[in-house]
Amino acid sequence: ILFTVEVTSTEETVKTPESFSVESQHLKLILETTSNEKTMLTVIDKSSEAAYSTTIFYPFKRAETTDRNLTATFYWWFNRYNFTATFLLDEMRPEMIIEIRMPPTAEMHPKLASLIFPPPFNSSSKDFIVLPYAEGIIFPSTDWRFPDEFPYFSYKITMGWAGVTDLNKGYMIILDTPFDAGFKVQAPSSSSYMSISPVIYGQKGHFSYPRKFTYVFISEGGYVAMAKRYREFVERRGYVKTLQEKRKENENIDKLIGAVDLWTLSKDLQTEEFFKSLKLFGIDRAIVSLGGGWIPPVGLSKLIDQINDLGYLTGHYDIYTDVWNPSDNPPEWARTEGFPEDVIVLWNGELCKGWVIRVGLRRYQGYYLCSKTHYKVAEKRIAQDLALNNYTARFIDVETASPLWECYNPDHPTTREEDAQARLELLKLVKSFGLVVGSEEAREWAFVTTDYGEGTMTIKAAPNAGYDWMRPVNNPGQEYFELNADGVYRVPLRSLVYHDVHVATWYTGDGATKVPSAWIKKDLLNILYGTMPLWMPVNLEFWNKYRSDFLKSYQNVGAIFRQVGYDEMVKHEFLTSDRKVQRTEFSSGTQIVVNFGESEFHYEDWILPSNGFIAIGKDWLAYRAIKNGHIINEVVVPWKSFLDSGGIHYRGYQLETDGAVVVEKLDDKSLRASFLDDAGTYVSINISSFLKDVPSNLLKVYPIKDDLEIDFNQPIQTNVDNGWLEFKRLDGVNTVSYTHLRAHETSLHLVCRLL
Repeated sequence: ILFTVEVTSTEETVKTPESFSVESQHLKLILETTSNEKTMLTVIDKSSEAAYSTTIFYPFKRAETTDRNLTATFYWWFNRYNFTATFLLDEMRPEMIIEIRMPPTAEMHPKLASLIFPPPFNSSSKDFIVLPYAEGIIFPSTDWRFPDEFPYFSYKITMGWAGVTDLNKGYMIILDTPFDAGFKVQAPSSSSYMSISPVIYGQKGHFSYPRKFTYVFISEGGYVAMAKRYREFVERRGYVKTLQEKRKENENIDKLIGAVDLWTLSKDLQTEEFFKSLKLFGIDRAIVSLGGGWIPPVGLSKLIDQINDLGYLTGHYDIYTDVWNPSDNPPEWARTEGFPEDVIVLWNGELCKGWVIRVGLRRYQGYYLCSKTHYKVAEKRIAQDLALNNYTARFIDVETASPLWECYNPDHPTTREEDAQARLELLKLVKSFGLVVGSEEAREWAFVTTDYGEGTMTIKAAPNAGYDWMRPVNNPGQEYFELNADGVYRVPLRSLVYHDVHVATWYTGDGATKVPSAWIKKDLLNILYGTMPLWMPVNLEFWNKYRSDFLKSYQNVGAIFRQVGYDEMVKHEFLTSDRKVQRTEFSSGTQIVVNFGESEFHYEDWILPSNGFIAIGKDWLAYRAIKNGHIINEVVVPWKSFLDSGGIHYRGYQLETDGAVVVEKLDDKSLRASFLDDAGTYVSINISSFLKDVPSNLLKVYPIKDDLEIDFNQPIQTNVDNGWLEFKRLDGVNTVSYTHLRAHETSLHLVCRLL
């Protein structure tokens, strides 16, 4: 249905009740006037026979119908204009397009005026609201914790659609003209159940241009069907450029798929030995951020090359949005260049305030720079940086996180849409240097250029996370767990639309160890969604303390992310009424089931304990499940195998151990193996499952010393039984040790070296 809002002169309102209707093969629209102040609007979905009704309190003026169009005029008391609504019913689909027109000069105050039309349809107690907030949230219509406006231009709104569904039928609203629009979550006046409606905001104090919405009525498939309809919409809009397509332009994109987003801000982590140990411990892919800010890291060019040689991506934090008043004497690392001439000027003439620096009890007020000024500064700075350092990636803070602003500075005026375009041009510039591009949060208008976003997986960060990224928090509040970790209020709306386009991870200050008790839940969400983990160890001591946990975590999350990272997510569903067991499906055929609940869950032939999961692909498998009465964690993918027996003797598909071991295949004659905890005393490897043409009885094994060199003088005794090669951990070898098996073919025999 097409809805048009127009402003005309005010007239006496019509008092005689009237009824108007139009219909297509899919929908029927009825408009009934019941008094001079109330009008009933009803849409009937003929397929599901569902009726959606709302009461319009704007005074009704007149209406007319033609074919599948209904045009009605109402009076908006706020700016004393009439507006005309034209509803156009799509002939081919159960859809209603809404176009809103008002004279460009019609006043809409930048802070006070927003037009909510049509009002929210009545919902039922069985309905859920789905919103594109971060990765996506879902909540029952009976839950009143979320009443608010969610402008498209505001923080954490990733896409221009929202919906109401009973998990099967329902409707969605698409913002065809999104930059000065949004969603309102509220209960209709005649209902106690929450619903949604579109919201229109002015452009620089006026209505300025027509607005358009599309209502899509779904008879089955719920929010998944809605997401796929939106995917079709954004493909036409040009927002879809897949990671595979991006990889053709920059082969380093492949290093992102299966990576951990690793921030090493502590100097004792910025050593070749540390990164080399990561590789030997089985962390095969990572994007390493080496600090940064307005003053970029210095003296790291050699380390950057060493990290690049390990196959990791390298980058650092960068920012072009914030500036401080030099008269305030801010810290020397704070930018003062561009103040005040490049700062956003608001509608009331004030400078737009931004981030506040805290130094002890001192506070330094920051300001936001207009996005039209970012490009010229970034172009010079990035070129100078890359002339000295061979970075392969870069994280750009704030650009896709902060609200879109209107700037009233006559030297660089912007609308919200122009603000988005200027930010996009900056990100394209970063991309043009051949870098993998990350940004804070995620906005769909930037997905063709940005490759990953930090913050999309975080619904609610821990207290003070913006100022203290690293130090763990033990009691972040119950709402943190409910929204961020338990999975019940989460739904992967962004992934259902853009999983194969853009990689999601957690907020920079909400990494795996920020709230240690939520770590395993975050891993489960990464597994379920096929997304990237984020680590920010405080220092080397902290890393060593939790090293085994980091390494085991990566074997699960990294492997699954690598397997499905290029895939489209085609399905998500709740398998239990409490929404604590969930399943996703990807375009490669991979299916993943995760149990966030406290009780065991039986899925086909698998028993999933609390925090258990099963991921099944065409030629791979990963699970944390109950086997023979014990919780076993195993990952078998084409390039490696991981087994955590939980301290018991257990033989899996390719490995046997009494601890946690990972074995990686490097090439047709090479393996690398690692003990990941101090529980294991031995490992047995099914050699033929890794090295097809290497006789296991001719292999030799050597340990690695603390200096990361092979000790050829101390071969490890091995035992071969029916193709399984077994060896024990040597006394004196680092309790968490890594190994590298490489077979060299000579005229006499094959030698396997264990590093």
